[in-house]
Amino acid sequence: MGRVAGRPGAFVFAPRRALDGLEEPCRGELQLTISNALNANGDWAGIKYLESFALDIAGTWTSASLADWTFMPGGLSNGASLGCNGNGSNYACFYHPTTPFALTNNMVFDIFFAGGTADFSLPHLKVDFWILSFQCKSTGSLLSQDIPLAATPLPAALPLFITGLGAMGLLGWYRRRKAVQLA
Repeated sequence: MGRVAGRPGAFVFAPRRALDGLEEPCRGELQLTISNALNANGDWAGIKYLESFALDIAGTWTSASLADWTFMPGGLSNGASLGCNGNGSNYACFYHPTTPFALTNNMVFDIFFAGGTADFSLPHLKVDFWILSFQCKSTGSLLSQDIPLAATPLPAALPLFITGLGAMGLLGWYRRRKAVQLA
């Protein structure tokens, strides 16, 4: 599955789906879901803010975007004022431009990569969590973890389509058999 349980909650990566329910990996869209963040334990107990995060995504992409967040190519700088340091190839770093982002228990981020291809086979996530909105260093250790993509279900119509094809084949077989018997 693509979940990392425990610490700040569960993290799930999945390719975004088009309106017809089919994956479109060539469009370079990735969805990050963070669940149960307000119930973090251990080093992250009490976190309330997401200051910045970075994704290591292989490929030839040149830019990335996330609504209401600022993109900076490069990795995450634990303790930097913006959270992103511009170092590290294949990293897309995002920080909230005005104040750290207040956590909720169910957050979904739709991230778009452009200017080439993006390989989502094994994204690496780094997250900088804060307890206070004005601190200048991460709470606990910096979360840094590979998160495989979540298994994606088949489109809902596919089993129905396969069943229909089977029924049509069975009907054709029955008609041919009946025609041979009458002849």
